Amino acid sequence: MVLQYADGGNLRDYLKNNHLSLKWSDKYRIALEISKGLLCLHTENIVHRDLHSKNVLVHRDGMLIADFGLSKEESLMKSNSLLRGIPAYIDPQCHKKKGYKRSKASDIFSFGVLLWEISCGKIPFAELSEFMIMSNLVNGVREQRVNPTPDEYFDLYTKCWDDNPEIRPNIDEIVKFLDISLHNQKLTSLPKLPPIITHPTLLPKFPTIILQPEFIPLPTSPLPTSPLPTSPHFPQPNTLAPLGQESNSSNFSINDVPELNINNYSINLSDLGYKSDNEVTPFSSRSNSINANSEGL
Repeated sequence: MVLQYADGGNLRDYLKNNHLSLKWSDKYRIALEISKGLLCLHTENIVHRDLHSKNVLVHRDGMLIADFGLSKEESLMKSNSLLRGIPAYIDPQCHKKKGYKRSKASDIFSFGVLLWEISCGKIPFAELSEFMIMSNLVNGVREQRVNPTPDEYFDLYTKCWDDNPEIRPNIDEIVKFLDISLHNQKLTSLPKLPPIITHPTLLPKFPTIILQPEFIPLPTSPLPTSPLPTSPHFPQPNTLAPLGQESNSSNFSINDVPELNINNYSINLSDLGYKSDNEVTPFSSRSNSINANSEGL
């Protein structure tokens, strides 16, 4: 028989090394993948008969069921293989009834023990001898619940390892249950989004300013001023000297400013609306006069 290579070892070692970092969504995913593998077997009427954590291999974080040495088609089984397998995973009916044949319900019992092991990362009845383990199982003693375990997960594995095979769920029911549970785990693990403000009274209020066209408020603070240009021809204020004196910090003198000789300029008063008798004619009257003169022409 040729099987796929698994690079992550078996589930027992995987839980030993990684259990503390596993979230419940991871545990549900592991359980779901194993249950789907078991569903493939039971769909073909094959009973594994030796399902435990060392026979589940981890490959790229996926789960593979291995070791089909005891696997048989259910209709062809003639012996119960009582002495083969790990005692903690063996259906108690094998110890109670002589000649009891392991069935699909026996695989479900083993899967229930696997669910418990996934929940806590521990080996079932690790401190007990094989005889004490068989004695406990026959008397209905099971491993204790390890907190925090979700109630629905606890209810599932307690039904799976029930002493009565008729009460144990079938693999189809288990797959559907775990699929829904994993979906719910993903939803509850999403980060909460901040609340959205929809009520108008909860929105922040800001003052409303309406500017009329004829009134625009002027700033009350002084307008910013630009620094004076720095140039030999524009001395800074602290370098200016009194009139008639030279500044100590520059060669500039007020005497250097050229005088404005108004005698060099002439103004034609007639252009400004004045008459020769020094009476001022308003511009409107002047215009009328011009128009009248124009009409007379």
